Amino acid sequence: MIKRIVLTLFIVTTGVSLHAQLKHNLRGQVSFSNYYDKTVIDEMFGIELYEPLNALLSADSVRMCDSYLCSGWVEDKYKDSSLLHKGYYIDGQLQSYKNYYPDGTLERDFRALDSYRCMVKLYYPNGQLKSEVRYVNAFAQEWTDYYENGQIKFVEKYHRSLSYHVEKASYYESGKTKDEMLLESKKKLSYKQNEYYENGKLKSSGNMVFNESSYNYERVGSWTFYNESGKKTKVQTWDEGNMTDEKTF
Repeated sequence: MIKRIVLTLFIVTTGVSLHAQLKHNLRGQVSFSNYYDKTVIDEMFGIELYEPLNALLSADSVRMCDSYLCSGWVEDKYKDSSLLHKGYYIDGQLQSYKNYYPDGTLERDFRALDSYRCMVKLYYPNGQLKSEVRYVNAFAQEWTDYYENGQIKFVEKYHRSLSYHVEKASYYESGKTKDEMLLESKKKLSYKQNEYYENGKLKSSGNMVFNESSYNYERVGSWTFYNESGKKTKVQTWDEGNMTDEKTF
């Protein structure tokens, strides 16, 4: 009987200690007041307050609700009582959630697709889509960024093995291509790399290969460079990422 009482006290004490430690750790990483002003919105990155709680992106912080790990739907608001955040929590960590700008415009929408895949959409204050990212095991497999005018700014897609690109490109706000890396051979993991001026003229062009041992993309062969008028200015020769020769014109 005495042993049972001692064991019970030990379990209770240990649980209280662990609970207190979790709460202390949370305060050391992220604090929540349920009411916020507009300074919670970063001009470049938006509302990132909740990212340390995102379980599907390998975050390890937890959130407490009334001295317990948050469970179910939780809402936070701005000081004027407009909705800032609505998220679904399990054991203090986020599974799906939405954040909002003060006027009610959606700032981001994160959702789980299954136990290892998820996606997030981020929006500009005007409601225009800013970014769309699909994750596999916390790795960004597909990522697209947009300008405020709706034009694509950047896109990259990885092979399902998550080891090499199948597509990567960036664009000017006008919609014209800025640079592109085009997969030409899956077997050799070789690419064509082109870079363009804003007037549409080719700026440089050459070949690259993906080095599976170093996880780097390396220039190989002949690379040609041009000025904005389209005139060839130089030609370089590359071998395994090292320039071996250069001729200027």
